[in-house]
Amino acid sequence: MALGTLANNPDCGLKIIPCGMNYFHAHKFRSRCVVEFGPPLEIKKEYIEAYRRGERRDAISNLLNEIYAALRQVSVNAPDYETLMVSPC
Repeated sequence: MALGTLANNPDCGLKIIPCGMNYFHAHKFRSRCVVEFGPPLEIKKEYIEAYRRGERRDAISNLLNEIYAALRQVSVNAPDYETLMVSPC
């Protein structure tokens, strides 16, 4: 959707914001969670141009790889809230 939007309207300013949601007891209703947002991702012009040229599979794959890397930075697995909140040394 992002590539299609930017291919049709390159000056719209669209960015993707990675959001990580970490639940401690996902199977329980209203369990505690931590939500973390990463920096906005600007979609590279080379991906938009490839999408316009019909090389959609490659453009989408490259963009998804960047999104995956950004999501890994905001998604953490921890057994409990205290462990998650420990700051790295």
